[in-house]
Amino acid sequence: MNDSLLNTIWESLSRVFKVTTHAISHHPQDTWDRKAQGSIRVVKEKDTLRFYETGKWVDTDISYTNCLQWGQKEGCITLEHLRYGELHPVFLFSFEKKDEKTLQSVSNHFCGKDVYRATLVFQPSLSLCVEVTGPNKQQTIQSFYSSI
Repeated sequence: MNDSLLNTIWESLSRVFKVTTHAISHHPQDTWDRKAQGSIRVVKEKDTLRFYETGKWVDTDISYTNCLQWGQKEGCITLEHLRYGELHPVFLFSFEKKDEKTLQSVSNHFCGKDVYRATLVFQPSLSLCVEVTGPNKQQTIQSFYSSI
């Protein structure tokens, strides 16, 4: 990648070790506000970073796990979910530069009737904001990543 913001974000992603997530539902029939704390083990391969995340939802003390795969391509960073394993990634987003601190998803991700869009911001820490809209969803999920 030859863009300095893409390189900075990629380098920051490679050093992530902790995540704080704030998830909010604004839907009139399903309003909630939850926070989670987690740790991340990053596995680096050629042009990918695999995030193995474990943590707890603070308000319920319920444990969770998550596995994401970040990819590096010319002019963009991609994000996939590995809910079906490493051999069957679910493509979520391709991020391109929006401004000097922000990468924006090039297109929306569709899951049933729900629409997902995302923004990745570096200022100087890294945050991923995913907005979900649909017939029964109006959610914002913001993950704040801590790097070494």
